[in-house]
Amino acid sequence: MPVSHGKDVKNFDTVEVLLEGEKLSLYEVLDDSREVLYVGVGPLKLMLKEHLPDGVFPLREARYYRTFTDTDPDRLNERRRFLIDDYVDLRGKPPKYNL
Repeated sequence: MPVSHGKDVKNFDTVEVLLEGEKLSLYEVLDDSREVLYVGVGPLKLMLKEHLPDGVFPLREARYYRTFTDTDPDRLNERRRFLIDDYVDLRGKPPKYNL
């Protein structure tokens, strides 16, 4: 199954995050202008909870997120690397928290 395209942007808040499952996913966390702050891979709900204000790696300026799913972890990691590299190509630096 190919990686789905993350077109659906959701509000980044506790209510939305707690509705997510633990399915392995690629995700992007976005700021209020929908600029990518961070690109990550992992069990979705667990990883997103870490970025909430009371999480272990809070992204205080996060307002939205979008996800990409696949059953193949290697494809998700390849897609993550592609998204970060593409961001660097366009902006000259990685997303703020992917340093």
